[in-house]
Amino acid sequence: MELISLSNPLDLNLAISEIEKSIKNLESQYEKEFETYIEALKVKENPIKNKYEPQITELKRILLSLKSNNEVCEQCKGKGKILRSRVCVEDDSVDLNDPNNWETRDMCRGSGLEKDVV
Repeated sequence: MELISLSNPLDLNLAISEIEKSIKNLESQYEKEFETYIEALKVKENPIKNKYEPQITELKRILLSLKSNNEVCEQCKGKGKILRSRVCVEDDSVDLNDPNNWETRDMCRGSGLEKDVV
């Protein structure tokens, strides 16, 4: 068995450089094709987009209208208080009649109404 002499080290720099160039080239091509694919998904002829976008837009419009006309606190749903958060396993059984399990929220300060209405 012949040992490699240290006076003639194995130089793979050219191969490494070529492989790195190939990787960069493929990554660049991938990025361009992926961008084209994403743009194709956004066009109006996209049947999936055409199916869902009008429904989503309409629901967002309705939601905005409802929120702007809502006078009840969104956090407590008009009750003035919400159940306190559970921090440990022992809190699994909640007594709804225990006032210590309820807390006032900052949003309505216990009134059950939005700040603007209070």
